[in-house]
Amino acid sequence: MQDTIYITGIEPMIPPEAVHFWPPAPGWYMLAGLLMLLLVFLAYKRVIHRRRNRYRVRALQQMTEIIRSAGDAPDQQALLALGRLLKITALAVYPRENVASLTGKEWIGFLTESCRCTEPDDVVESLLTRATLQRPGENAIDKDDWQRLISFAGQWIRNHRTSGYT
Repeated sequence: MQDTIYITGIEPMIPPEAVHFWPPAPGWYMLAGLLMLLLVFLAYKRVIHRRRNRYRVRALQQMTEIIRSAGDAPDQQALLALGRLLKITALAVYPRENVASLTGKEWIGFLTESCRCTEPDDVVESLLTRATLQRPGENAIDKDDWQRLISFAGQWIRNHRTSGYT
């Protein structure tokens, strides 16, 4: 048999109240403030980035329109339009005196140096050279060659550097 000892005059223990999560400690307010500042900063950077690259989006839209208008039979007009688009896009970023007069090998060298994309092969170089010259007799463009040129132009528009080339 177990003897239970009772002490007289002592009240039973009252458990403490549960710890509330609100209001938080001052450190949490500071952390929330820092997170808000970080979010505002990131939103600002995103807006600036989008504004700076708006010309790229427009150039890609115009390139899509050139591809659509060329259809299944790209000709010299489509080639000239693509060449103009690349030149206009370059002029939107680089100084006019460095870009406007470039043709032929100099133009291809500029496109290659100013981009982090694959280098153009001989066919693309030939088409880019033709794109700067208006020769009415040349009409036929091979579809595969056209696709390679479109691929290079799209890569250049998306990936060219916006500084560092003078």
